[in-house]
Amino acid sequence: MIPQDIAEKLNLIVEYVGAHGRVALDVLDADGDEPDYTYSIGFPVSVTQPEVLVFALPQDLRQHVVHTLWHMLSEKQLVLEDGARIGGLIHGFDCVAREVTDREII
Repeated sequence: MIPQDIAEKLNLIVEYVGAHGRVALDVLDADGDEPDYTYSIGFPVSVTQPEVLVFALPQDLRQHVVHTLWHMLSEKQLVLEDGARIGGLIHGFDCVAREVTDREII
């Protein structure tokens, strides 16, 4: 059985995804042993696209990338494919989508 506090947090995520189409969650390592990253929840349901992981950027920029990607996908400006070059996420730079198949990374 899921502990009550975790169940409440999961319900909040489900409600937020229902209302907004996605959530961008940050995973932060307080000890600094592992890199911080941000991942999406809701992309498969709201825009029929895979979830995304964003790393190697500052937290606010990672959040921006997830939300901007969602808007691009929801407006049908983009389809996520391995190797897709994506402009407009970070000023002056293109990003490249990569499929993650190594379960060790996830």
